[in-house]
Amino acid sequence: MSSYNNILKELDKINEASEESVYIPSMRGTTTVKPINIKKQKDIIKSSIDPSSTSLAFNLCINKIISECVDSEKILVSDKPAVMIAMRNSNIGAVYNGTIDDTPVSISLSDVISKYTEIDTTLVYKTKVETGNVTVNLTIPDLETDNKFMIACARVVKAPSAGDYSQVSDNISEMFVYEVAKFVSSIQFRSETPGLSGTEPVTELSSVRFSELPASQCIKLVEMLPVTMNQGIVKYISSIRDYEELFTVVTVDDKSLHLPVDASLFTLE
Repeated sequence: MSSYNNILKELDKINEASEESVYIPSMRGTTTVKPINIKKQKDIIKSSIDPSSTSLAFNLCINKIISECVDSEKILVSDKPAVMIAMRNSNIGAVYNGTIDDTPVSISLSDVISKYTEIDTTLVYKTKVETGNVTVNLTIPDLETDNKFMIACARVVKAPSAGDYSQVSDNISEMFVYEVAKFVSSIQFRSETPGLSGTEPVTELSSVRFSELPASQCIKLVEMLPVTMNQGIVKYISSIRDYEELFTVVTVDDKSLHLPVDASLFTLE
């Protein structure tokens, strides 16, 4: 047993000594990242087999790995693609083999990562959408918030049976609501009550912070929002997703290839 414990300690030392730097876009700087061990790679492979076809299991798994390996208190969901590609580069292989128009191409991930600091990191981290007396404050969620809503969403989505397109549709609609909810930081409602004779009306402000509510209550609030607010909320979320793609797109001979940010990124092609 002593040999067992000694080997565990030595392997832990090897992992500590193998730390590398990783660029975090929201920090506009680097921090250290521990290597992925075989246990974590096994978890990634296992999470890719998701009966619900929603990728929730994989994203929960990779969030856990990033939280355990990256030396940073707060990683935003917008940081994930850059971090994942860096982890693939240092752990699985520095070359990604893909195809563009059925033509095989080999991508140097080191070259991709070296250009991250050149990407315009101007990003709207907070904004709001207003309709009438309702204000929805939006922000980019961190991994903890992301996990909160994915865990809750995983409880309601179901594995569809063959040809059960209605269940697939139900899963997509559920995921949409949970995706919106994770970007909401708070909701405010302004109401006015008549003032005393000859005085101005009294404005009252009610506010709820989503960080203080369970996911189920957050979802109920999101589902009750006026549909007129949906366009502004979705536009903001889409802008974050477009920003994330800047870290995954590679141009080869004027043609683009998007590096995957799923379980296939952590396997050799």
